[in-house]
Amino acid sequence: MAARSRCALTLRNGVPSEAGGAVDATSGSLVADDCVFERNRGGPATTGGAVAGADLVLRDSVFRGNRAGSGGAVSVSTGGALTVERCTFEDNRADLGGAIKQLDPGPAVVVVASTFERNEAARSGGALQGWSLDVRDSTFVDNLAEQGGAILAAPGALTIRASWFEANEAALGGGALYTGAPTVVEDTTLVDNTSTSGGAVFMAGTTLDLVRVEVRDNFAIGGGGVYVNQGAVTADAGTVLAGNRAALDGGGAHVGPGTWTGGTFEGNEASSNGGGLNVRGAPDLPATAAAVTV
Repeated sequence: MAARSRCALTLRNGVPSEAGGAVDATSGSLVADDCVFERNRGGPATTGGAVAGADLVLRDSVFRGNRAGSGGAVSVSTGGALTVERCTFEDNRADLGGAIKQLDPGPAVVVVASTFERNEAARSGGALQGWSLDVRDSTFVDNLAEQGGAILAAPGALTIRASWFEANEAALGGGALYTGAPTVVEDTTLVDNTSTSGGAVFMAGTTLDLVRVEVRDNFAIGGGGVYVNQGAVTADAGTVLAGNRAALDGGGAHVGPGTWTGGTFEGNEASSNGGGLNVRGAPDLPATAAAVTV
């Protein structure tokens, strides 16, 4: 039977030696409703600054100022399931997965109607990092990492629906999203995100389907909106890339090697090549290896 906590339970200032600064459920399951997890802090080798577990359901709870090596607030272990509903994650820190880290392959982490603000990963996944992620009706603002300012997903699958990404930042790639997994983004806005490569999205060796997506006012050195490195992007007629800027190439998107099909590019800007699109092949392939269809 799952352990259950409710009625505004607060767990604060816990210090784990290995996992779960507030709660360790790695050998069982946990349902947490209406809880506050605050300033639970582990060292660089710990997982789940606040909660670590194999079967977790988190609802209507706040995770603030937690720390760990992996999963600043929450980690889910091998084969485990994690569902997050109507939760708030603020100011959590980790090397991997500033707020949440899926440690190993398992069912998709499901995040619904939740908010992630000012979470930070020293390496990747400022808010979330996992093998497979399913995000719906959620907001990501001011998260920070080297790769994937808000989310890093690989190699399973990434699905994002009806969500908002704003002012997230990645030093190396993917101001909002870094994906090496087949990815579907629907009814989502990515605005004012920043990175070296792919102001909003960096994708590598995978597919990206954009359905009614707005990629607006993002900035990068290359690929102001999207950076495609060996992959295929399909955008529907309702997808718009507008007002994105690149310090070098591909104001709207840099594609190469890869393919881009569909979508609308409007008012994007590059200081060097390709205000809307910059298309290139791999160094050892002819230019035709990279193709764009509009």
